[in-house]
Amino acid sequence: MATTTRKRDNTVSKTVGTGVGVAGGAAAGAGIGTAIAPGPGTAIGAVIGAIAGGVTGNVVAEAIDPSEEETYWEGEFKNRPYYKDGATFDEYRPAYRFGVEAANKHRAPFTEVEKRLNRNWPRSRGDSSLTWSKAKDAVADAYQRTLRLHEERLNVKKESVNAGEVAVRTEVVTEHQRVDVPVEREEVVITRKPVNGSARPGGLNAREREAEVRIPVKEERVKVTKETVPVEEVTVGRRKVHDVQKVDETVKKERLATDRSGNPRVRQH
Repeated sequence: MATTTRKRDNTVSKTVGTGVGVAGGAAAGAGIGTAIAPGPGTAIGAVIGAIAGGVTGNVVAEAIDPSEEETYWEGEFKNRPYYKDGATFDEYRPAYRFGVEAANKHRAPFTEVEKRLNRNWPRSRGDSSLTWSKAKDAVADAYQRTLRLHEERLNVKKESVNAGEVAVRTEVVTEHQRVDVPVEREEVVITRKPVNGSARPGGLNAREREAEVRIPVKEERVKVTKETVPVEEVTVGRRKVHDVQKVDETVKKERLATDRSGNPRVRQH
């Protein structure tokens, strides 16, 4: 993925996510290491030479501010081995700027992009009289001066998604109920007791023998009816519940590595 970075002088450069390979490592490392003048710059040249030499595929050039680099090179260009006596900084300025812009665009060793930069130099040198063979070392200096280490960091965001749906409805179910209902009924009670009295003349006729008494008897019967009544009220709503989810991911980071031949002294700050 390419990311666009706007510089303080309103120039725009894109840093492309490709790692530094090992192609051309020895030549690039030697060129950078010897290009720095003796003194404090020697240690810087050795470190940069080893890194640009392809020691690690994770060390890449990060977007650099061209204005700041020009300020640096304006005070340093006369100390470079390619400097010609009497030359002004205006002659080298386009080369340094071209190298910075190329470093912002191409994240690869200088040797891999040198041919492309050679073709583009005539359109980028402006008023400079330097040919590519004379400007190349200055372009390489600016291209390879600063290398930075990168690492991946987790960028965690939250989004609201549908986790499901709940439908609430009523349904009819059948259940058996047993109810005990107290009822009343009437019973006929017959009480008998002996009677003492005078005798009645004559015998019993047929009508008297067939005499009867009718007594109506009542009882309560249960009559069952059904009615619908409300028994409960349900309110349906939503609420937010806070929870914690663990994020477990693998990230990469770049480490500085140097490859030394012989016994050079390397000093890192």
